[in-house]
Amino acid sequence: MTKNSTTARLSAALDGVTAAIPINLGTTTLIYASAAPSLLGMGVFATMVGTAIMLVLTCSAKRPVFYCGRLFEAATLASMVTQFTLLAPALGLDPSEGVRLAYCCAVMVLAAVFVMLLHAVRAGRLIEFIPAPVFTGFVTGVAVLIAVTQLSALWRLQTQTDAVALWSIALGTFLVGIVIRIYRPKWPASGIAMLIGLLQGLAWQQAGAGVMMISSAGVTWTLPVFHAAIDTLMRVALTNQMLLVGLVMNGGILGVMIFLSTVVTSRTVTLVDGRHGDSRFDKWRMSLGMLISGAIGSAPMSGSPMCSLSAMRSAPLAAPVLITAAAMGLVIYALGVLSWLAVAAVAGGMLCEAWIMFDRTYLRSLTKVIQRQVLPGHAREDTALVTVVVLAAVLANMVVALLLGLLLGLVMYAARNSKRPVRAVFSGLQLKSNCARSQIEAAYLLAQGNRLCIAQLDGDLFFAINSRLDREITQLQNASESIVLDWSRVRDLDSSVARTVASWHTRANAAGHHIFHVKPKDVTSAFTELLQSQVADLQWQPDLDRALESAENLLLSEAPASAPHLSVVWSAAPGLLRNLSTDHRAQVEKLMVSRFYKTGEFIFRTGEASDRLVVLQHGSADVLIDLGAEGNIRPTGFRRGALVGEIGFLDGSKRSADVLAAQDVMTLELSSESFERITAEAPGLAILLLKNMALEMGSRLRRSNAVSAQAVMDTATVS
Repeated sequence: MTKNSTTARLSAALDGVTAAIPINLGTTTLIYASAAPSLLGMGVFATMVGTAIMLVLTCSAKRPVFYCGRLFEAATLASMVTQFTLLAPALGLDPSEGVRLAYCCAVMVLAAVFVMLLHAVRAGRLIEFIPAPVFTGFVTGVAVLIAVTQLSALWRLQTQTDAVALWSIALGTFLVGIVIRIYRPKWPASGIAMLIGLLQGLAWQQAGAGVMMISSAGVTWTLPVFHAAIDTLMRVALTNQMLLVGLVMNGGILGVMIFLSTVVTSRTVTLVDGRHGDSRFDKWRMSLGMLISGAIGSAPMSGSPMCSLSAMRSAPLAAPVLITAAAMGLVIYALGVLSWLAVAAVAGGMLCEAWIMFDRTYLRSLTKVIQRQVLPGHAREDTALVTVVVLAAVLANMVVALLLGLLLGLVMYAARNSKRPVRAVFSGLQLKSNCARSQIEAAYLLAQGNRLCIAQLDGDLFFAINSRLDREITQLQNASESIVLDWSRVRDLDSSVARTVASWHTRANAAGHHIFHVKPKDVTSAFTELLQSQVADLQWQPDLDRALESAENLLLSEAPASAPHLSVVWSAAPGLLRNLSTDHRAQVEKLMVSRFYKTGEFIFRTGEASDRLVVLQHGSADVLIDLGAEGNIRPTGFRRGALVGEIGFLDGSKRSADVLAAQDVMTLELSSESFERITAEAPGLAILLLKNMALEMGSRLRRSNAVSAQAVMDTATVS
């Protein structure tokens, strides 16, 4: 092992631990504030030990991740303990600290058992069918709940400590975390914020202010489970069915949450390093670690994307990194640093995490809903679902929010998948590309437009609509030879739909059909990669206009030799020379210069003088408009026979866009000087040429209007 690799692994372990410790402190504080406030120091020890156990047991997994406490699960467990405290007298129990702590440990042990069962039945596949707004609602609800509980805790602590010191420590920790997260996003914001809070607390303590620390007794080596009244709880649970059912139900809910968090973390980290899947033995070891950590009184353990990605900045996650991180965490605890941390600093760090967790997109959508603005797609439904989950978390508890969110998510999923997957179907007569073509090619496409079909897909495409999707896209083959599948309105799909489309694509190709796919706009690369992996020869078109142009070009290329557009001997635009006599045609041809452009060469550049009129004799070209940092857009294209640059040629203005050769291009060009010569020598011919240019511009304007009308036709029902 080289010195550099050792340093990198040490740095990775330190980055992971620095990110994990503030979360561990926050999750422990959340739980023990409800379960056993006087045992908070022991809870911190149990959580640090639990983290070390998880890291050591899973260090050799095929898909390693960094484990620590999670705020989502901790807030839910704290809600469960609070509910139990209220119901305990009716169940025949005195809700003492020991009983509450025993209940907390029992729920975590049962959660670990449920995680084992979920892995055994390969339930990770089901995560694909939970709508994204459900997760957004959970995370946002947890953020609001953390903010409410921590502000309430700080308000109560004012009577037990110096109020000025309390709020200054909390506010300082919060602001440092936010500033670092904004201006130095790669730095461990939570760790640095906690360090600032620690220094603030020590400074106030030296100044004589009363500051409440996490553990006034210093480092403790006692696990909280030894103070839990487990025998009392179990004795009543075995005779009280309501208590037993409540334990199992809460254990199941927490287990599902831990399972989902770990699966999501695994997939998130896999997107970064490409390492897939765990073996069955890896999953059993992970579940065993969760069971042990829960039994000793640790905060719930699950995979953490933030800690995993923080560690991976320096070195890949591997056994040496994770074992070193486990040891570092225990050493930091043994040094007593954590016991010096002010409770207000932990609260400030938690408020910082809540601020970061709160979904800003949801807030913007909610503002638009309140202002009665129009939202795209299903955004209004998504916003309503997130709002319901957040309100349930604040007004009731996270358990109610979780159950309500999953229920509404299933209803939303069913409602969205009850819609027809093919939103609209058009023929090549109804939708045309914006490509500038000769009149002869345009006439041929008008005659053959029914050979082209455009199907607009819509929504979230999952297994529930598989058979319907297959049936509807199969029907497209009966009427058309070329088919454009427009995915631009699709937000998500699963592997079963990708396999269905792949099977149909193969059948359609075998039957002689040509398939063009329009790339979706606002989805992750995983979407396109999933479809690409199932369809071997799939080629994405960047937009509908480009797909239509490609399909039309294919129709033209397959036209029989007797087709009118192939019988033109001279390939210059008939539009420019329309209705000219043989002598006039010869006079114009004599003054036009032939030029050749290789693929990728510019025919025009933005800002150039408009001193020539260009006719595409062979090949095709793209019009590009530079948007600066946002790149280029392609509003249209040109095919052979098209007239290019006529507006600038007539009004003398500089070129307003680039024209790039998409293929090798042969042009015929008429210079301004040559046109002036025609005007002087044959004014009647000049008038005819101007008339033909006006007709070409009018034809192009009509095509542009038709393309604009497509946005209106986009709302048409399926034919």
